[in-house]
Amino acid sequence: MYPQFPNFSDIPPPQLNDGYDLWTRYQVVYLPVVRRGELIGYLWAGTGGLAAGYMRRISVDPDKAACPDFWNARLDESYLHKLTPQEAIQQWIGHPEDPRCGGVPADAAVQQAKSKQDLWDQLNPEGPPMGEGPLIQDVEWIPDSRAPSGYRLWSTPHIVTPPTYANYTAAAVHYLPIIKDGNLIAYLWASPTEQAADYLPIAKAGEQARIAAALWGLRLSDCYAAGFSPLGALRKCRNYPHDYMSGEIPDHAPELVASTLDYLKALATDDSVRQDSAMNSGHQFSDGPDNHQDFRPLPPSSRLSNSYAGWTRNPVVYLPILRRGTLIGYLWAGVGVGAAGHMRKISSDPDNLTCETFWEARLTENRRNGLSAEQAIQHWIGHPEDPRCGGVPAGTTAVQQANSMQALWDQLNPEGPPMGEGPLIQDAEWIPDSRAPSDFRLWSTPHIANPPTYAGETSTPVHFLQVAKAGEIVAVLWASPTENAAGYLPFRWAGKAGIVGRGLWVARLSDSYGAGRDPLEAIRDCRRYPEDVYSGRIEPNTPEGIAPSLGELRRFTDEYCPPRTEQVQVPTRLARLGRFWARIRQGGARGG
Repeated sequence: MYPQFPNFSDIPPPQLNDGYDLWTRYQVVYLPVVRRGELIGYLWAGTGGLAAGYMRRISVDPDKAACPDFWNARLDESYLHKLTPQEAIQQWIGHPEDPRCGGVPADAAVQQAKSKQDLWDQLNPEGPPMGEGPLIQDVEWIPDSRAPSGYRLWSTPHIVTPPTYANYTAAAVHYLPIIKDGNLIAYLWASPTEQAADYLPIAKAGEQARIAAALWGLRLSDCYAAGFSPLGALRKCRNYPHDYMSGEIPDHAPELVASTLDYLKALATDDSVRQDSAMNSGHQFSDGPDNHQDFRPLPPSSRLSNSYAGWTRNPVVYLPILRRGTLIGYLWAGVGVGAAGHMRKISSDPDNLTCETFWEARLTENRRNGLSAEQAIQHWIGHPEDPRCGGVPAGTTAVQQANSMQALWDQLNPEGPPMGEGPLIQDAEWIPDSRAPSDFRLWSTPHIANPPTYAGETSTPVHFLQVAKAGEIVAVLWASPTENAAGYLPFRWAGKAGIVGRGLWVARLSDSYGAGRDPLEAIRDCRRYPEDVYSGRIEPNTPEGIAPSLGELRRFTDEYCPPRTEQVQVPTRLARLGRFWARIRQGGARGG
């Protein structure tokens, strides 16, 4: 005989507590609680689960002294009589009014709200936030033959997502690799211009990349809560040690820039760019020699970017956006490139809450329909005006042109703030390159960003220090004692030896400028740098010379040659530069 198992349908579920739950995520019904004709709170009940309670009106019951306890005691009484939550609150309709805690009027009708939060906001529009309550709400017993009692607890899953950066941007992004067990599993990226940053798994990494996502997402969320910019968050994530589940960002990993997030996503997939090319008609992979001569693949699919670039260094054309006759911004497009966007007038849209997203969504629609940037902005001429974000008037017959985005910004917002420089890489395009996996690579016209530094000209006398390399004088660092000017002058005779050292010394002067040093302090600070194979050094005992003018110093560096005999013929004007010049002519790199 087999043992007889009990019929669990006959076993009542266990009792969790002795009253209704005080929180629910279901919709709620409610009744007003009134005292001497004034609303002082609500009795509410969840439309699902076993939740009911009293909600007080803060302005008439600020101390929360007695009424919540009074009404919750009444509801506990209803619970003991096995009433449902909705029956429980309706039981008190028409009962005599309590002098302190009121009552539910006899003619009160049950009303409904979407949630407890909505009901709280309705009752206390100026009050403190209600709070989210416990993570687990609306618990119920469901039959489960595996449980000792024949039932187990169940609550509808509730996902709480901590606030963090946006997970998409149309602009260029900076990114760093995440390595686990020697393998690339993901990229961490951030926008330098927008509040966007996220974790991007590598498709080939599979489950490893998906497991690591949680910890990196939490770290970004922590940075967001701490007030870091997206780039700041990206760089802070370098500091985290290796995690056996989530990997790490290597110390030596360079910070790279992708022209768009969509392009970075394509790189993270399995040979996606190559696959795009492979799907083009006429593309065949073959080892035969004939195919290699005739084959010319198409550039990667335009789906790599679903929106126009947000920056350009080319001239731009633009159209006005008006709202009830007032200019509130421009739609602009780069001339000859795939860049377009919305530029707001700060004084008309100071909070930047809605219109940027509104117009970018419209332009993204144009991009997906295959319109060029200039066609995209003209597409919206004459469309009905949006009540909040305006429109391009129907009478606009032609686009206008500005020399640059910066010039257009200054025209629209003459009182600032500054527009900013945007990403370093702009106006990228696909060009043929047989070395690339897809036979194309992104190209952007080189852009030189000169760091701030001292002026390169002065009319004053200048102090100088000689720079030596391999025992020979190759250049001088000079500085004005009265003006904010300093620089590097190579000797003509030194040729490439003087020229190749310029970059590092100029960078050192720029660092001193950024640190707030005056020019004389800057060149004296350069004494501390050790010997560099390309740039040389300033010898510790090198004296500080003074030239009557920068022009005179330039002539000297052009005409001076190191002495090769005991007797040296020197032009008359160089003799005026004094004993230090004589030491240079006679003594090599150490100046005497």
